[in-house]
Amino acid sequence: MSLSVDKALRKAQNHIKAGDLAEAEELYKQVLSKFPKNKKAIQGYQKLKVGITSKGSSTSDPPQEQVQDLINLYNQVQFEKVLEKVKPLISLFPKAITLHNIQGASNTALQRYDAAIASHRKALIIKPDDADTHCNIGDALQAKGELDAAIENYQQAINIKPDHARAYYNLGNTLHDHGELDAAIKNFKQVVEINSELFQAIFQYGKCP
Repeated sequence: MSLSVDKALRKAQNHIKAGDLAEAEELYKQVLSKFPKNKKAIQGYQKLKVGITSKGSSTSDPPQEQVQDLINLYNQVQFEKVLEKVKPLISLFPKAITLHNIQGASNTALQRYDAAIASHRKALIIKPDDADTHCNIGDALQAKGELDAAIENYQQAINIKPDHARAYYNLGNTLHDHGELDAAIKNFKQVVEINSELFQAIFQYGKCP
């Protein structure tokens, strides 16, 4: 390696502070390939792999900057790019529920429903009572056409979080597609009661006969 060991380790720490975890990992690997007993490299690499920041506080989540980067790409409809970037992050932060859900949502957007459901179920293994994850599974199932299973997941999200407006709204849409118009209207009413500014829900409610 062209950098000295000390410079490489300092650069790895700077990468971690900046949220560039893949670059930091590569530098640690380079050092360890030549100096496998280097204590600083061993400790730095181990901390990186278990999600410990340069300040020494334990975390199961990546830096917020990297999460926001994924969200921005998702909002820009760059779903393949999201999947490309989220995969190495999941390997570093396997217990980060947000990463599994972003991966799942991107697969849903790309109509890869089985892959999406698998990603969301990994999040549920970490936190079985996460309402957002149940709602996300419902989204994938609804898009896949498995309406009964989608309804079950939306209801589970609502059971966990009774004011989950998105779950009520998506449940209303699914029930509407299922032909259960009265039940759909009840759920749209719930959305309006939770958040009167959700005009899309109000519009959908107005469409139902």
